[in-house]
Amino acid sequence: MTASGKAQQRTTPRGVATRMRLIEEGGKLFAAKGFDGVSTRDIARACGVNLASIAYHFGGKKGLYNAVLEDIFANMQRASQPLVAAAMSGAREADGDARRLAQVARRFVHGFLEFSLGNHKNYWAVDFLQREVMNGSDTLERFYHTVIGPVYEAGSELCHAASGGRLSAQERVLRGHALVGMCMSFVRGQCILLHRAQWDAFTPERVSAIAGTVAEAALNMLGLPAVEHAGNEGA
Repeated sequence: MTASGKAQQRTTPRGVATRMRLIEEGGKLFAAKGFDGVSTRDIARACGVNLASIAYHFGGKKGLYNAVLEDIFANMQRASQPLVAAAMSGAREADGDARRLAQVARRFVHGFLEFSLGNHKNYWAVDFLQREVMNGSDTLERFYHTVIGPVYEAGSELCHAASGGRLSAQERVLRGHALVGMCMSFVRGQCILLHRAQWDAFTPERVSAIAGTVAEAALNMLGLPAVEHAGNEGA
């Protein structure tokens, strides 16, 4: 088969489904055992596909590993970019109105946690990224500049707006870190929370309860009034 023929075959519904299954199952195994702890045979067995499928779709294990990383970044960017944009514009448009700003902050917290805990892929994606960072790769810089850095900046902007624009540069960074850190603690500690709460998974109702608790704490920290979550209204 020619190169163009193979490329066309990869884009058929069956080819796309196989590719995504390899990314999903390969990602889970890489997250749990690391790159060196997983063989292509392990991945093929977990996916229920022929061993040659990995080379066919990705050129080998390293190609699959890179595809997993790219998929994680793409998913996180798709979720974080509108979240950041809504928080930044909402903070400006609130124009000092405490209730409007409180609603923006609450939507920010809910949006962050609904994506982070409501997306099953993130259960293993967080572990995958942590392994990457610990291995000393350039993933941390990329993750910071493309995903998490803008999220922390949005948190800082909300804190600055809540203070009436009175925060120093250092206070702005620290308070923003504290705000986003409230959410991140639930993301990093998701396995512990599932164990403590005796849950088998994060259902939409459970995620909403978590987000409500974190949002209440966030509004208290910001000195903003309590408001009900209004979804995307006014975003």
